[in-house]
Amino acid sequence: MSAAEQVVLEKRRPASDFTQWPAAAWRAASRHHGLVALVIYAALAAFWDRSSLAHLGSVCPCGLPGDPAQYAWGFVWFPHALFNGLSLLHTRAMWAPTGINLAGATATPLLAFVFAPVTWLWGPRVAIDLAWILAPITAAWSAYWLCRYVTRAPWAALLGGLAYGFGTFEVAHLDGHLHLVMIFCPPLVALSVLQFLHARISRRRLCGQLLVLLLIQFGISVEVLFTMSVLGVVGLALGWVFAGPELRGRIRATVVPIVIAYAGLAVLMSWYIVALLHANAYATGKGVRFPTDLLSIVTPEQYTWIGGQRFTSVTNRFIADRSELNAYIGLPLLLIVVYQLTRRWRRRESKWLAAMLVIALFWVLGSHLYVDGHESIWLPYSLFAKLPGFDQVLQGRVAAYLGLMCAVLLALWVADSERQFAARWLAGLAAVAFVLPNLASPGPRHAGAWHSPAFFSTGIYKHYLTKGETVLPIRWGWLSESPLWQAETHMYFNLASGYFTTVIPPAWRSPLTNDLWSNHPVVKNAYLLRGFVADRHVSDIIVQRADIHRWSPVLRAAGLHPTATVGGVAVYHITRTWLRGGSRA
Repeated sequence: MSAAEQVVLEKRRPASDFTQWPAAAWRAASRHHGLVALVIYAALAAFWDRSSLAHLGSVCPCGLPGDPAQYAWGFVWFPHALFNGLSLLHTRAMWAPTGINLAGATATPLLAFVFAPVTWLWGPRVAIDLAWILAPITAAWSAYWLCRYVTRAPWAALLGGLAYGFGTFEVAHLDGHLHLVMIFCPPLVALSVLQFLHARISRRRLCGQLLVLLLIQFGISVEVLFTMSVLGVVGLALGWVFAGPELRGRIRATVVPIVIAYAGLAVLMSWYIVALLHANAYATGKGVRFPTDLLSIVTPEQYTWIGGQRFTSVTNRFIADRSELNAYIGLPLLLIVVYQLTRRWRRRESKWLAAMLVIALFWVLGSHLYVDGHESIWLPYSLFAKLPGFDQVLQGRVAAYLGLMCAVLLALWVADSERQFAARWLAGLAAVAFVLPNLASPGPRHAGAWHSPAFFSTGIYKHYLTKGETVLPIRWGWLSESPLWQAETHMYFNLASGYFTTVIPPAWRSPLTNDLWSNHPVVKNAYLLRGFVADRHVSDIIVQRADIHRWSPVLRAAGLHPTATVGGVAVYHITRTWLRGGSRA
């Protein structure tokens, strides 16, 4: 056989030869590594949220009740308001009849419109579940592209994306803060600025990309937009300090497109910003109640895969709420960060990263240093804590940027693997493993069952309630899923209660509303119910089954008796006789 014939036979040889598959698969993965990373992140999220995916719309990958119900309410409210010509930002459907200004609330209007088709087809519970499942995937993938650009090493970038998207900050806030777990914009903003500084994109493109990302972030979380903007300004200023002459010129050149992008945001969202300036300070005082303990940076939390259940005696002493314990980095990653910075200390970018990490750390720690639950020395953040904007931010939430910078440094560490290849990869994998959540057993707080009574979810309410009237739900406020009940009826009735605020609105405060807010009824306050019902134009009181035994003594003392017990609730219809002082309703 001639050489030419052998070549022809080689070309005709079936591609399915098993000896060629590994090399072919590796080449395909290398060509489409971004897609491979996305698939890996999606598979990891699907495995972690397997219970929610198997019972989509019934089990939420979040902590219930409270916050998730208000996000589900927002998913229905914003499309409903738009299509019915109502004000998007001021609603009387909640806290009726006075209403609430949603501009200052964590209502995620952009996500409501993005998921509107899902909400319309399958309801708010399915839509909100999908949003929660997608959050770590989008965060990890955006960090992947930033790490890939910085390192030029796709596989190292894959680890960086894991550390950010499935790290402590994301996992902690998956407990109930949807506006904080959709954090894919900060890495993409950083990527856009870096591309411009390296002359990869033009001023016009930088301006356009920033405007789009700022609009997206504004529509998801004003809080994240604020912290991202502050650290962005600090980062550019520090970059100018540490940069050489050429890079300083590029940094100065970023000012104009950045200013134009923010000016465009201000013009396009002026109607929202005006409402925001008139909104209540819903987060006032929380920054004092949730300081970040220094030990939390190296102490595994309860939801951490490695060591999570062994340090509860320590983490229980931290002052911050569990969902605000989000600064854990882990000892392996912390050692990598320190080594990477000290080893490359002569490089300007290392000095910049070190300065940014220190500034972010001081912001995270807050006004005073807490160690093992005990307050100690004064910290520089006290100088800024009461300034406008800063007073509305929980300082611990800046840990998202600590996590992002550590993820980039992790990717740089693994990418520099020409020497000690195996050791660097093993250390990198260990660093990621130490911050991952417990994938084998997510736990009850991560996967909670929705408790929407059949009265609302199956349409029974139409036989007992009149459209447009006001209902007093029990449970009430932050302990209740009543916003979800209203959302599932497509705003059929108004609520003489609500959420989107950390305290009861001033006009609503009384011993009775305190009882409702804490779900601790006091019979001696029953006399206040008649005035409350009259002032709020309540037509019916709806008590879910689990709370009937708790609240029936108060309702009986007020002269009320159930009209019907159906679909998991007791209905107390309000009559004119009772309002005028009669003993029965």
